[in-house]
Amino acid sequence: MLRRRLSTVSYLILDSANSRWDAQIRLLTLIPKLIMKFEYPVALSGDEDNAPKFLKGASNRTGYFPVGRLNTWHGGIHFEGDRAIRAIADGKIIAFRVPKTYLTETVNGRTARYSNGFVLIQHEYESPKGQQLTFYSFYNHLLALEEMKGVKIPDIFRGERYKVKAAASDSLEVDGVRIRQSVQNGLILAVAEKGARLSDVKAVGDAGWLSVTYSTPQGKIIKGFTFGGSDEDDKWVDVVSGRVLVSKANGANGDKGALLRSEAKTGENIVCLMSPNSSVEIAPESQGKKGWLKVVNYGPDKLEGWCHDSGLEKEAIVILEEKMCDEVKEVCMDVKAGTIVGFAGYNGFENQTAYRAAHVEVFSSDEAIKDFLKNTKKDGENEQKFAKFLKGTEFNTAIPLSVRKDSKVKLLADSTELYQLVEVENIALTVSDRDEYLGYFDVKSTSYEFTEEYQQRLVEFKNLVGAVAKLGDRVKILEDWKAAENKETKDRAVEHINPAKGLVFWAKKDWIERKVITLPAVAEPAAVAFEAEVGEGIDPVLANLPAARDLGVVTRPTVEAAPETIEYDVINLDLSEVHLLNPEAEASNNKLEVDVVIDLKKGKEYKDDNGKVWRLLDFSDYRADGTLAAYKGLVKEDDLKDRFSAYDWAKFGFRILEDANNDYIFDFKERSDFFKEVCKLVDEDKNGILEPHELQSALNNPYTADKLSKLVCKHHNEWAYGGKHLSGLMSAVEKVFQKGVDLEKDEEGKKNLEELKKERMEAFKGKVKHMSIWEDIVPKEKGFWSSWFEGLLATSPPTAPGYWTFKGTRWVFEKVKEYFSDEVPLKPFPANQPVVYHFHPIAFVEGMKRMGRVYEPVKNSMLCLYTQNGNYRPSHNVFGNVRTLNSVIRHQGVDILAKPDTEVFACYDGLVKLVGVQSGYGNVVVIEIEDVESFVRFRTNYSLVYKDQGEMDYGPDFNLDGSLYLFYSHLNEAFVSVGERVVGGQAIATSGTTGYGRSKDPHLHFEIRNALSAPGINNRCNPALFIPYKYEHQMTQADKDFQKLVAEKYWD
Repeated sequence: MLRRRLSTVSYLILDSANSRWDAQIRLLTLIPKLIMKFEYPVALSGDEDNAPKFLKGASNRTGYFPVGRLNTWHGGIHFEGDRAIRAIADGKIIAFRVPKTYLTETVNGRTARYSNGFVLIQHEYESPKGQQLTFYSFYNHLLALEEMKGVKIPDIFRGERYKVKAAASDSLEVDGVRIRQSVQNGLILAVAEKGARLSDVKAVGDAGWLSVTYSTPQGKIIKGFTFGGSDEDDKWVDVVSGRVLVSKANGANGDKGALLRSEAKTGENIVCLMSPNSSVEIAPESQGKKGWLKVVNYGPDKLEGWCHDSGLEKEAIVILEEKMCDEVKEVCMDVKAGTIVGFAGYNGFENQTAYRAAHVEVFSSDEAIKDFLKNTKKDGENEQKFAKFLKGTEFNTAIPLSVRKDSKVKLLADSTELYQLVEVENIALTVSDRDEYLGYFDVKSTSYEFTEEYQQRLVEFKNLVGAVAKLGDRVKILEDWKAAENKETKDRAVEHINPAKGLVFWAKKDWIERKVITLPAVAEPAAVAFEAEVGEGIDPVLANLPAARDLGVVTRPTVEAAPETIEYDVINLDLSEVHLLNPEAEASNNKLEVDVVIDLKKGKEYKDDNGKVWRLLDFSDYRADGTLAAYKGLVKEDDLKDRFSAYDWAKFGFRILEDANNDYIFDFKERSDFFKEVCKLVDEDKNGILEPHELQSALNNPYTADKLSKLVCKHHNEWAYGGKHLSGLMSAVEKVFQKGVDLEKDEEGKKNLEELKKERMEAFKGKVKHMSIWEDIVPKEKGFWSSWFEGLLATSPPTAPGYWTFKGTRWVFEKVKEYFSDEVPLKPFPANQPVVYHFHPIAFVEGMKRMGRVYEPVKNSMLCLYTQNGNYRPSHNVFGNVRTLNSVIRHQGVDILAKPDTEVFACYDGLVKLVGVQSGYGNVVVIEIEDVESFVRFRTNYSLVYKDQGEMDYGPDFNLDGSLYLFYSHLNEAFVSVGERVVGGQAIATSGTTGYGRSKDPHLHFEIRNALSAPGINNRCNPALFIPYKYEHQMTQADKDFQKLVAEKYWD
């Protein structure tokens, strides 16, 4: 079976020099645990700034967490509208139900349709330090079978089959008689084969021509004319029966389709002509390939042979049969985060009969949830990048950082009445005599240093530049030092290195003054004639060389140059504290109005004069009224007493709230502690009744929505009220309905309400029975991967040599029997434990994503489907593919679609190592991953999609234990510089077409390497092993249409 936990993985290296597989097996040492992936249950589109509110149900008409529209318990949220529903995490589907048609209920004269279709996934999470948590994601009210067609087929029920293209143009030549458009030499329409029967046979004149109707083998009707013979002894067509009697001509029989051949080549080996749109069964080993495909079953006679792929196409089909519907099916299917498990179906009710929405929830019966929230295993001890700041906290605007008097500053654009924003710069100048003004020369650093023995020179240098120069400072030479040493004069172009260079701060305007320096004149050598006096025995030519001059052989006069004057702005006093933020700005954005949690890694780091680290925080958060407040300020790391990691869920505000009563309907008068807590957050008018508008209002307030979403509610699951729990629920519901009846004073009205109560009770009871799943699932500790064989679902190892199984995102044909022979460990479903912990599904995914994530290099990253010339060839753009005929050069990375000027993002935290231009790559940015161990934990179980086209996992010598670099190329503009630290998700550049020019597939070329530079595919791996992007099978039709549109023009 496929192993999720690997200590090593072996792979074969392709010897590109001779196109053979090298026999050497290389071992890669991997981190023992692969990190679970998490995705939102619906795809985001449109205004992503409002994505959090949308995901948490702000726009919903109903289906809120944890209280529904009628003050009932609701353990999940709804996603309304006709949309695909995706698995939130890697896991195993353990049960599903698909209704053949929608169920109905009629109440008060209104008939509503609803679905009891669901998918239940079991997930087993384990942290790096071994904190385990079993949880379930549940997706309800999914599409009925009657609506599954076209693009609305869930991945888990979507199969593919081959069929003959409707426009297939092969024809079958036969021997018989010609059917013409007119008599004599009319256009030949077809050849009716000997033995075929013609109809409507009538003589035309007396020359032997007949008008006929010819029905081709595929049923195409052709009306025309044929020669029937010259006399009784030369009869070509029997006029009475219409039978063709001779083989006088050869030609196409009038049908089109795809030829089935007995061998994989053209020639006299035709088995039959397969009709357009007819189904063809292709051998598993041929599926997905190009060229000749092996046919194992065609038509009622189950013909076999070979057909070229140009005449065939794939079509999506529902592999689920009707006999599999309307009951809970227990399965074991491996599924990946983001896989479409269903589409929103009808979930109608009395007031909204055509309401369409899917219900998504996350729950766990695992008591380890308490340790999980508190992070008792101390995961992330070395990654405590978050800190909580309490309401009222005030941030600093200044830090203790020295700026020397006479420091040169550049005046920046921003200023106020009293302050000017400035940047410290080095002072560049030319000194007339190195031996007078400069210190000890260090060849390695090509700079002069003012050591104690050169204090007098420091005094002279300070006379030029002022107090900014100090003992121990360096002065960098700005010219080629070797050439400078050979100069006849001692002048040097240098730059004084200011320790505060690059510091940007706010300076009082009266601290800034203009400094003017008049530099001593530089003596320049006078021109010497060829006949100058030379020493005895010295060749006149040699006498002018530097060595001869140094020996004093030639005496040359000097000429005084005019003195140089430079001027610039300086700080006119020593500063011990600098304002990094404008001290005149309003103080309101320095003082917190609510408690906030801040990601410290997003704050720019400074060190003060004492070596203490400060962070400049620039962030936004919501006030209690839901409005957004921007904050900016400085905080010293030593003052951060409450630092924590992404694993500390409780620190982020997650808390368990238990309903000891397990009420399904909450009582307004005798409110439970659970309901009181919810009302504190939601009940705007404080009347104890949660109106639908109040729930919507709360969810539209990001501050309140965040608080609600972090409740971990321990409650009886609403899908566990069937069976033995049904009577108690019905009693509680009847009491509520009865209160409505009792409030009615009119006897006739009371009678009508009694009838309506009965109707509603019956409808509710029926719905609960239909929707319940809990007691239908048998707890199991092990199982076998589910498979499909000849239309049947098997949950035990099949004996057939081949079968279909769902592997993560799609169905594949498996011939490897061992995949099914091993038992799959499962955690028993809590069938006897209906009281479980419920997470808000979106807050849960957000929390899991926060614990680690590899970001897409561009938004909605997807593999380029087209080549630079606009040809549809997805495999052309993957790692390892040989792209040119008769070449052995393999593609070194992956090409991600990116129109010019698309934002490019850092996939992971790291250090920028290179920003520049490289041949063939154009503008590039290279990021070194600093925490390789953490990054490697995100390795996926990606299976090569284009293996037959040369796609590879790893290149030679790639090592996951070594350095790792993210390589981005064909960029337009870079936003980062060498030495800068970046965080995952940070915009680092825009895409372009540099390095390759005009193209119909504008793209980002992306690589993962062990080295900054390496030949071929050496020290590289397939980016798909780590980086999230869509390949062909995962793209929506909209994605494919977009790529097709892009490929219609050249981009530059």
